[in-house]
Amino acid sequence: MTNTPTRPGTPVTTLRTSTASPAPISNADLQVHFDNVRELARRIDDRDPRTPPWAWANLTREESRCAQTAVQGFITDYNHAHVVTVEDVIPGCWREHPALAHELLVQFWSWWNTHLNPKATVNAANDYYERSLPSFQTRLHKTLLGTAAVNCRKGVHTATTDPELIRAIVHASLPAKIADTPGTLPRLRTSTFGAGEHGAV
Repeated sequence: MTNTPTRPGTPVTTLRTSTASPAPISNADLQVHFDNVRELARRIDDRDPRTPPWAWANLTREESRCAQTAVQGFITDYNHAHVVTVEDVIPGCWREHPALAHELLVQFWSWWNTHLNPKATVNAANDYYERSLPSFQTRLHKTLLGTAAVNCRKGVHTATTDPELIRAIVHASLPAKIADTPGTLPRLRTSTFGAGEHGAV
């Protein structure tokens, strides 16, 4: 996963407009926050399928604020419990890193689902620590913060300035003209990769 630009107005763009950590919240506000998280958690119930709360695009503005508070709490506890080396630190500028912001919401709900979900099992929690957390830490070390990871962990966020990378991202984000690739879609519709003459029925 790489850091990619987002369209103005999308949830991650909104996240990126504020890098300051949220102010401490009162006990009453904390209770409201916990109630909001429980409401979002109802989306995980198999008996009442709704859009998953672990994607920013599925959240309203109010739900996004709730999710940011939850993620910030996850980061605080993670940094206290799981940091062994400086590469393990999740920096305060996480909102400035789209790939990290997307993944942190998934990590929060993964932790919640294996520790607080009434259906959670010890095997699921063990799987979280054996597979989910280590693989997240590997991505955190290698890709989620981009080339400015060292500065970010020191509290000095610097934007990626690699001009070749910026040009490649901008080019890849431009809508393709159908006339530019006249034969691509018909070919894709008939490619069956050995599954038969007509793969789609």
